Amino acid sequence: MSSESQEEYYPVAVLIEELRNEDVQFRLHSIQKLSTIALALGEEKTRTQLIPFLTDSIYDVDEVMVAIAEQLGDFVRYVGGKDHAPVLIAPLESLALVEDVNVREKAVESLRRLTREHTDRDLQDHLFPLVQRLATGDWYSSRASACGLFAVIYPRVNEATKLSILEMAKTLATDDTPMVRRALAGVLGELALSMVGCPPERDRSSAAQEVDRLLSESQSESSESLNFLVGGGPGKADPSGAKRNGGPGLMLNVSASTLPRLEETPEVLAARKQIVAVLLPLFNTLAYDDQESVRILALESTVAFARALSPEECEEHLIPAVLKAIAFKSWRARCLLASKFTDLQLAVGPEVTKRCLLDTFLSLLADDMAEVRSAAASQIKDFTANLLTSPAPSPAAAPNGESSSSGNAPISMDFSQASEDASPPPADSVSGGGGGGAGGSNSKLPKAGDLPDGNDQQSLPYLTAGAGATPSSGAAASGDLQNSFVLQKLLPAICDLNADSNVHVKSKLGLAILGLAPILGRDVTINHLLPIILSQLRDESPDVRLNLISNMEEVNTVVGVDHLSSSLLPAIVDLARVPVWRIRMAVINQMPMLAEQLGENFFDEKLMQHFFGWLIDAAYAVREAAVLNLTRLTEKFGSEWAKQIFLSEIVKLSHNENYLHRMICLQCIIHLSPVLDASISKDVLLPTALHMNQDRVPNVRFKVAQALAKIGEAIPSDLVSSDVMPCLQRLTEDPDVDVRFFANQAINSLKSLADGKSKANGNANTQSMQVDAVLPSDELMTTD
Repeated sequence: MSSESQEEYYPVAVLIEELRNEDVQFRLHSIQKLSTIALALGEEKTRTQLIPFLTDSIYDVDEVMVAIAEQLGDFVRYVGGKDHAPVLIAPLESLALVEDVNVREKAVESLRRLTREHTDRDLQDHLFPLVQRLATGDWYSSRASACGLFAVIYPRVNEATKLSILEMAKTLATDDTPMVRRALAGVLGELALSMVGCPPERDRSSAAQEVDRLLSESQSESSESLNFLVGGGPGKADPSGAKRNGGPGLMLNVSASTLPRLEETPEVLAARKQIVAVLLPLFNTLAYDDQESVRILALESTVAFARALSPEECEEHLIPAVLKAIAFKSWRARCLLASKFTDLQLAVGPEVTKRCLLDTFLSLLADDMAEVRSAAASQIKDFTANLLTSPAPSPAAAPNGESSSSGNAPISMDFSQASEDASPPPADSVSGGGGGGAGGSNSKLPKAGDLPDGNDQQSLPYLTAGAGATPSSGAAASGDLQNSFVLQKLLPAICDLNADSNVHVKSKLGLAILGLAPILGRDVTINHLLPIILSQLRDESPDVRLNLISNMEEVNTVVGVDHLSSSLLPAIVDLARVPVWRIRMAVINQMPMLAEQLGENFFDEKLMQHFFGWLIDAAYAVREAAVLNLTRLTEKFGSEWAKQIFLSEIVKLSHNENYLHRMICLQCIIHLSPVLDASISKDVLLPTALHMNQDRVPNVRFKVAQALAKIGEAIPSDLVSSDVMPCLQRLTEDPDVDVRFFANQAINSLKSLADGKSKANGNANTQSMQVDAVLPSDELMTTD
C-alpha cells in the first residue's frame, strides 16, 4: 500500500486501535470523535467502511454503546444526506437489541430522530420492516424497543401498514414479559395522539424518573420499594440511570394545556373511532396488569387519550375505564391520577369535568393514603381556577341530547374502601398519619375570630350552603354549579385536610389556600380561608408554618389592611419568636411587603421593634436577612426615617461586648451606605466605622475596611482623603493578613473611584470647551 493510501486510511486505523484499547476512556474518546473521522473519510467511505465496522464491532461495555447510539442519531449528514439515511439502521438495530436499558433507550431515540431524515418511501421500505423484526424478535429487549417506534412510524405509512402496527401493539399488550408490556404502556398515549395527527412534545425521561417524581412526597419510602415499582422487582432500578429492566422510548405526556386543539376533520373522526375500538381495550388490559409499574405507565396515557378523543368519547369510554382502574388496588395509581388531575380537566373540557370529575376529585382529597391526598391538594388551586373560569353549563352539552340536570349521575368512585397493594408503604413513610376523609357535613366553618388558640389541631368544622359566604364576582358569574361545588363540597374537604396529621398534606394545602385567595375573592377568603390560614400559622410543624409564611403576599393583598392587622399580623408576630430559625427568616422576608400594606406609622409601632432582636439573633442567616430587609425598608421610607427610627440602635451595637453584634453593626453600614443620604453617612456611619478600626478582634477590623470602602463611595472626596484613607493605611500595617488584604482592597477601590471621577470631570470640561468654541458670540447672534 502506498504512503498516500496509508495516510488516507490512518483515521480509521486510529479509531480501530482506540476501540480495542482496554481503557474504556480511550474507546469513549474514539467514539466521540466519530464525526471528525467521518468528515476526514468522506461520505462514501463513511458508508462503506466506518458504518460496517461499527456494525460488526458494536458489542462493548455499556458506556461505549450508549455513546455510539447517541452519535449515530445525528450521522445522516456524514453519510450523504437523506438518500443514504437507511445505512444507519443496521448499527442502531443491533444496539436496540442490547439488554441494557440505557443503550436501548438511546438507540431508539436515535432511530426516532432518523425517521425525520427518511422520506415516506424509505420509511415504508426500511424502517417499518425494522419495526416488524424488532416486534417479532425472540428477546424481550427487541420487542420492548419496537414499542418506542410505533408512534413515529404510524402517521407516515399506508393504511395497511397502520393496521399492522396496531396488530403488533395488540400482540405486545399480552406479551409474557412485563418489561415489554411496560414499554407498550408507556407509549399508548403518544400512539393515540399520532393517530389523530397531534403527536406530543417528546419527553425522553425514563420511567424511573417519572415514578420518582410521582412519589417525591414519600420522603421515607424504602429504596427497594421504589426499585420494585420501576423495574418489576427488587434491585432492578438504579437511581443513577445505570441498568434497569424496562422498555426504551417510554413517552411521557406533556400538559394538556400545551397541546393545540384538534380540528374535527373526517380523518380525525375516523381515527378516534379506531382509538376507541383498538387502543382503549389495550389501555384497559394494561391498566389491570398484575405488574404495578405497567398499570402506572398505562394510566400515564390518560391525558393523551383525553386529548386525542372528543369530550363525549372521554365521558363514555375513557373516564369510566380510568376510575375503575385506579380503584383496582393501587394507591400509586390514584397518586398518579391526582397529580395529573388538572391536565385531565383541561383535556376533557369543562362540561365533562362538571359531570364526571368533581366527586372524583373530592374522593382523592379524602383518600386513605397521605401521598394521594398530598398530590390532590397540590391541584386544588388550578382545578378551582379552571372550574370557575369555564363557561356556564349548557344543557345541549350533555350526551345523547339530554340536559346535564336530567338525572345523569356523575361518574365517581369512592376510593376509601379500595383494597391496597400487597406491599403498602412502610409505617415510617409519609403515609403515616390520619386520613383526610370527609364527614360531619352538618357543621359550619368558623369565622376568623372563632379559631382556637395555640396549636389546636382539631378539625375545622364544615361549611353549609347557608353559611352566608358571598363569592367574588368572578365566581358568581361562573354559575350555580361552581359556587355550590366550592362552598358546599370543596371548602369542607379543605377543612378536613387542614386537620390532617400528615405534614406533607398540610404543606400542600397551605400553598393551595394561598393560591385560592385571589381566585375566590375577598369575602370567601375572609370568611372561610382565613381561619384555615391562621390555623396553619399556629401549626406545630415548622415546615407547615414556613411553607405558609413564605407565600403570604397573595392573601395579604386580597384580605385588605383591616383583616391583615387584626387577624394575620398577630400570628405572624408570634412566629417572629419561634425557635426554628428558618421560620424567623421567612417572617423577616415578609416585612417589606407588610410595611407596604400597613403603612409607615403602623409598621413603626407594631413591627419595627422586632428588627432589633433579629439583628442580634443567634443564627447568622437571620441577622443577615434583618440587615437586607432593613435596607429595603430604608429604600422605601427614606433616609430621614432610618435616622429617626433605628440608626441610633445600630450605633449602639458598635459598643456591644459580643463581637458578632459589632460585626452586624458594620454589616448594616455596608448595606445602608449606598441608600442613605451623604450627610447621614458622613455624620453617623463614618464616625462609627472609624471608632471601630482598633477593635481587638481581626474579623471586626477587616469588616471596618469593607465598611470604609462603601462609605467612601457615598461621601465627598475631601473626607475620603482626610479621614478614610489614613485609617485604611493604618490597617494595611495590621498584624492580621486578612485585615491587610481587605484594607488594600478598599484603598484600591477608592483610588479607582477617584480616578474615574477625575477622568469623567476632565471629559466634561473638554466637551464644554468644544461647545463654547462652536457657539457664535453674542455679537454675531444679535439681529438688527
